[in-house]
Amino acid sequence: MSLVTVTEVKAIGRIDYDTADTELQMLIDGAESFVEEHCCIKLSTTSVVDERVDGGNRQLWPRKLPITAVTEVKDAWNEDEAIDTSFYFFDETRIIADEEEEWDDGEQRFKVTYTAGYTAATAPNGLKSLIIGLTLMAYDNPQGLGRRGAKGFGVSFDQLAKDNNLIYQLDHFSLRRYVE
Repeated sequence: MSLVTVTEVKAIGRIDYDTADTELQMLIDGAESFVEEHCCIKLSTTSVVDERVDGGNRQLWPRKLPITAVTEVKDAWNEDEAIDTSFYFFDETRIIADEEEEWDDGEQRFKVTYTAGYTAATAPNGLKSLIIGLTLMAYDNPQGLGRRGAKGFGVSFDQLAKDNNLIYQLDHFSLRRYVE
């Protein structure tokens, strides 16, 4: 994953020693996992091959977001016939049939091959800032965070985000509203 680096966190947090690098990386990983789950997005680029999605209206809704490229859409009910790319376009949340067109109806009817996820270069700066902020909050406040647990030293990033009024900011980057 790692949209942000230990070096970036240390620069913003004014941490000028190397003894905390391993701990910071674990906290970054925990913060990024939390953001990925909370916002329903992928923080690393991933290729998805033949994901089955339902038809029946103007949109197909792949599960991994944000969508960055669509390689192919096939009709699984019609001998995996490839759908002409002039029939559709996409945005970061869905694949949309052209005006006055509609995807044929059917549960799990289409196979979609696409790329999803952010990279360090494409992630919104505000999202990266939130991850850095969560990491530094967890690092600066070890009392009461139960740092002896596993993932992210047991830090409850959910509680940390709630306590510091970051949920609204995270919801701004959430693509969950499009798929729920």
